[in-house]
Amino acid sequence: MSKNIKLGLQYRYQQGQVKLNTTHFLGYDTDEDGNLVINEKQAKVVKRIFREYLEGKGTGIIARGLTEDKIATATGLLKWSGDDINRIISNEKYMGDALLQKTYTVDCLTKQRVSNDGTIPQHYIEDNHEPIVSKEIFHLAQQEKARRSNLYSGKRKKKRIYQGKYALSGKVVCDFCGEIYRRIKWNSRGSRATVWRCVTRVHDHTQCQSRTVKENLLHDAIVEVVNSLIDDQDYLKKLEASIHEVMNQKYDETVEQVDENLHQLQKELYQTANNKDDYENIAEEIYDLREKKQELLIANATNEEKRKRLSDIKAFLKAQHIELKKYDESLVNRLVEEVRVKDESVEVKLKTGQVIAVDK
Repeated sequence: MSKNIKLGLQYRYQQGQVKLNTTHFLGYDTDEDGNLVINEKQAKVVKRIFREYLEGKGTGIIARGLTEDKIATATGLLKWSGDDINRIISNEKYMGDALLQKTYTVDCLTKQRVSNDGTIPQHYIEDNHEPIVSKEIFHLAQQEKARRSNLYSGKRKKKRIYQGKYALSGKVVCDFCGEIYRRIKWNSRGSRATVWRCVTRVHDHTQCQSRTVKENLLHDAIVEVVNSLIDDQDYLKKLEASIHEVMNQKYDETVEQVDENLHQLQKELYQTANNKDDYENIAEEIYDLREKKQELLIANATNEEKRKRLSDIKAFLKAQHIELKKYDESLVNRLVEEVRVKDESVEVKLKTGQVIAVDK
């Protein structure tokens, strides 16, 4: 009986027939026929998670924000964790696809399931159901996840852990040694202050002579830069030109060609499921094509995100009729790419590519 059930499941997987449990799956419900349908209320939460992640927020910060807003998890809890966010960002089902047999049963009596490390074939079904986020956004999130896992800074390219607690985390850079600055609570001779210091100097002050910068100085520099752009008509014209340039860079036609090849190979894969050699050869071709498709989607998504970013900055500057009075964390996430600390100045690099120096 166990063998018959297993063969039945494998046959359905090969035919692309998918039954998914939505009990602990945020964003989807099932209809009478067992098909996935979007839960609009929960889908807004999923979109918010992807958006905030791509804006630079850490998984812990996103989880804290959802908890503070009293938004329920897939299991109905009102407390989120960074692991919850990671699982959502990594789940291909949110872009409409389904990877089957991520786990399998090793004992039909105890119902023990283990992760599939290649022991049995996995089946990847594309466009299985309606997506909550586009494939471009999903792949962009995977690229961002890989970038955060492989952060290196300084002349010696030391590996760093991504910090998303503050908007300036990882963005403040030392001009002397190229390392990042770290936020520190300073207590010197009874004088307390929040400062930013180069991590090289924190560990060994003889290796770097960069200065320590008070946090309010960095905040003032950013506010001054943003205020200098408000009502700058020349800058708005440059932004408009950049937006049109990015809009003209599209790769959709090539992605469609890859899609056609993938669908054809998927059909051949089902027909050769019992022939191990043919099955593995076709599977290898599919993996190569998926990799190529992912590269194209990322290129497309990168351009789309850049266009949105430029449009967002343009809209903000046009709507801002009065100068900023105070520093805003969300503004830094929207506008600032990097802050470079020099001996007598601070250079602010905007996400549009422009660099503005402020004497501080």
